[in-house]
Amino acid sequence: MGAIEVEYDNQTGYVTKITDLERTDGRNTAWVREYADELVSYGHGIDVLARTFEPSYGAGYPDDQSTSTTSISMPLTEDRQSSDDAEESLVTPGIEDARLTALATALGGENLEWRPDGGLVFDLDEVAVKAEIKDGGTRVAVHVMLAPASVTEVEEWVAAQPEPVATLLEVETGELDEAFPCLMFERSADFVTWGLDAVLEDIAAFSAAWWGDELTEPPGDPRDMTPSSAWLLVGDEASYPDAHELERRSAVARLGVFDAMWTTAKQAVVGDLYLVYFTAPRRAVHFVARAASNAFYADDIEVAAEGVVANQQQWTYLTPLIEIQPIPLSAIQAANDGHLVMRGRSGKFLRPEVITALNFVALNPDDQAAVDRIVATPVGLADLPDPAQLTFDDWRSIAGGALPLENHVSQYLVEPLLERLLSRRFETRREHRAGRGFVDFAVFRDGAPSMAIEVKLAMPTPAHGDWSRAKEVRQLSRYMTDLDVAGMLIDANRILLFARGSANPYREIERRRASAEDLATVRAHLEQA
Repeated sequence: MGAIEVEYDNQTGYVTKITDLERTDGRNTAWVREYADELVSYGHGIDVLARTFEPSYGAGYPDDQSTSTTSISMPLTEDRQSSDDAEESLVTPGIEDARLTALATALGGENLEWRPDGGLVFDLDEVAVKAEIKDGGTRVAVHVMLAPASVTEVEEWVAAQPEPVATLLEVETGELDEAFPCLMFERSADFVTWGLDAVLEDIAAFSAAWWGDELTEPPGDPRDMTPSSAWLLVGDEASYPDAHELERRSAVARLGVFDAMWTTAKQAVVGDLYLVYFTAPRRAVHFVARAASNAFYADDIEVAAEGVVANQQQWTYLTPLIEIQPIPLSAIQAANDGHLVMRGRSGKFLRPEVITALNFVALNPDDQAAVDRIVATPVGLADLPDPAQLTFDDWRSIAGGALPLENHVSQYLVEPLLERLLSRRFETRREHRAGRGFVDFAVFRDGAPSMAIEVKLAMPTPAHGDWSRAKEVRQLSRYMTDLDVAGMLIDANRILLFARGSANPYREIERRRASAEDLATVRAHLEQA
């Protein structure tokens, strides 16, 4: 046997101090003290500690003292895993309560009530929430119960709903012929409050839908952006969507989820306009959509196609496809000065006048408002201006699709930028040797290299957020190291600024939205390097 001395607050019963007493059997009491310290950190009381180890201790809280001390005797083992009884005692109702309380608080719960089995129920706006520690003591299961209705009504409603983003939508039966739409999720008992924002969005959206309220679309919808470029995406019968798929993607888009994907051009950016064309036997545009992401490269996504197509593709997420009355290829070619090269990959740049010349009519008249929301004439310049006469507005307005080659980015974006920002102290050299390679642009100040600039047609933003792992950055970093200078990466859509020795940019500037302040930052970067 062994003992610890516990000091507790008379008013609250909370443990405030724990001291080891003599170990009467010479065995280790460290694990007991560690566990008791957990109770202190969670704000639990002497009664919880006593209930855990079932000792005999001095009961009662004297009114004339602020704290009291009692000794608790308990059986000790060599370590925490020595017996099944010791293992089971590690998870107590008190600790479970603290974790569930933290969860309820993070969700904004009210009217907390503890169930006899140790679970917690509470209110969250107009829904009831039940949370409990699952068997094994390591997982918390949470059920968000919407208002009850008949089993048939709930089952039909749940079957018609889109997939939630962060929860699982189920039917939970009650008494008699009663059932509840239920949003369920789990968390580790050690991380109960992780990632609850998406959960709360699910609760708000599905609760509103259950009550028949109109769902409010999340802000930042790509369909409300002014497109910079328009593109013709290409598919065949294997990629033609069915009615069920179209309906599902439209439903989840109300929650701000855009999960449709298509192959596209490197230069495509979020908000761009897409016309989706299908090859023979259709040979027509059947859908319109907006880009819901910048283009990104992937080689692990299977392309839906009738023939063999390489998986090394540029991809884009799309807003829901809206079906229109077919626009034949001949009409698109006529609007594009009588020709349009269809060979090659998906993602053909369409000039703004092509969009203006075409007539977009929804196949279903009820979808005309959705078509009108999507179809807008791109504002990007399709005709490349004379670089010598280029203004800042021109430079900012050039459509990414009007720059089909990397050399165009150098000629119409990089060279005019350097010419206007650098003073006479600086000179630029094309294809300058740096180590075993050649950097696209090297800037020299007073005869010494001061900047390495690498040019790309388009660079995908790394999903992990770490630019140092991107191949374009690794290439630039080698040149920066060889020349001992700072660096810049420039593509058709943006500028990345790198400090000397850094493999991650400290500033990213979107060309289309660049301000005078942004250009001043670029000038300072060039001059201070």
